[in-house]
Amino acid sequence: MFVGFMFVGLAIGLFLGQPGPGVLLGMGVGFIADEIMKRRKDMWK
Repeated sequence: MFVGFMFVGLAIGLFLGQPGPGVLLGMGVGFIADEIMKRRKDMWK
């Protein structure tokens, strides 16, 4: 999931002409989404 968000951020950054910030934004969103998914999975145990 994290890598997917990273590549989506890269694609958006390339579209806007700034690939570096796009990758960083995608990585940040990926870390947050990964943590939310881990917590939701643990909540249903």
